[in-house]
Amino acid sequence: MRPAEGAGAVFWFRFTAPRAPVEADAEAAPPAPTPDAPPALRVLAAEDHPANRKLLALLFQSFGLDLALVENGRNAVDALRADRFDLVLMDAMMPVMDGVEAVRLIRAEEAAEGRPRTPIHMLTANVFEDDVARYRAAGADGVLGKPIQIGALQALLEQTAASAVPA
Repeated sequence: MRPAEGAGAVFWFRFTAPRAPVEADAEAAPPAPTPDAPPALRVLAAEDHPANRKLLALLFQSFGLDLALVENGRNAVDALRADRFDLVLMDAMMPVMDGVEAVRLIRAEEAAEGRPRTPIHMLTANVFEDDVARYRAAGADGVLGKPIQIGALQALLEQTAASAVPA
C-alpha cells in the first residue's frame, strides 16, 4: 500500500558509537582568578521562562561569568537600583513589567541620577525590523535573537569586557 500524497514517512535508525574520553580536568572547577586578573563580568539577565533561565545559567557558567537572574522587568529595574552590572540581557515579553518598559525606566533613572549607561541588549525571538526599532527607541543598545547564537553571545561578552569600566 502506498501512503497518500503529502502524508510523508517516518524512518527509524540506530547506530553504535564509542564514547568520547573525558579529560581529567574537564570536570574540575574553573580556575580561581589571579590577583592581576580582571574581575569577571557581572551580567544581569531578565527572563521569565524557567527553562530559559536554566539555559542562561548553564551558558554563563561555561563562560565563568557572574550572572544574576531575575524573572521580570520590575525585578531587573530593582536589581540595577541596588547593584552595578556590566551588561543586562532583557527579555522583551515578560509579566509584571515587559522588557521595553523596563529599559525605558532604567534609562530614565540613569539620566536623572547621573549614573553611567549600562549596556542593555534585548534577548528575544522578536527580531523583526520594527521590533528592533522599538527596542532601540526605548534605549536598548542591541538585540540578541533567540535561540541564542553562541558566537553572537561570545562577541557581545568580549565587546562588553573590552569596554567595561572597573567598579
